[in-house]
Amino acid sequence: MNGLAALLNMQVHYISFSAHADYAQMSTFLKELMPLDIVLVHGEANELMRLTQKLFTEFPDGNTRIMNPKNCESVEKYFTLEKMEKTIGRLAEKTLDVGDSVSGILVKKGFTYQIMAPDDLHVFSQLSTGTVTQRITIPFSGAFGKHISLQWSSEPISDMVSDPIVALVLNISREVPKIVVKEEVDVKSEE
Repeated sequence: MNGLAALLNMQVHYISFSAHADYAQMSTFLKELMPLDIVLVHGEANELMRLTQKLFTEFPDGNTRIMNPKNCESVEKYFTLEKMEKTIGRLAEKTLDVGDSVSGILVKKGFTYQIMAPDDLHVFSQLSTGTVTQRITIPFSGAFGKHISLQWSSEPISDMVSDPIVALVLNISREVPKIVVKEEVDVKSEE
């Protein structure tokens, strides 16, 4: 980029096939891949048209788009942001009905996404779970000594409970505002 070297976190996989494959070889290759789009290039126009027609018979479901652009004609491909996740491990053993939800850990590996139970994380990946313990020490002069320490395992409910406790301890030593009556007013009710 602009003459600078950039480190890439990627792997390169090679697929070796000849540009001079016959129809049977190409058909087998395409049936294995089941691509959404096939773009035919490099060939005599009449033969490419025959190949296009033959491929239409191989992929009659309409899920595969077959294009045969003319020389120098650009082909545009738009990618959606939609992602597919695969449930594995204990979560995959459950039979779900329409509308049921799945709760687990989403792990991205290469271009695939997997949802698994936290206990399955070490089985299906090189990751493991851990617990975050939080501790706060608050200066406090009173019956408890010179400070108060609170410690809890970090999770949404524990975090929610600890916040008001910390606020209470921090405000305990503050002077409570006093209500002072400056003037008394005698209010009589009319009968």
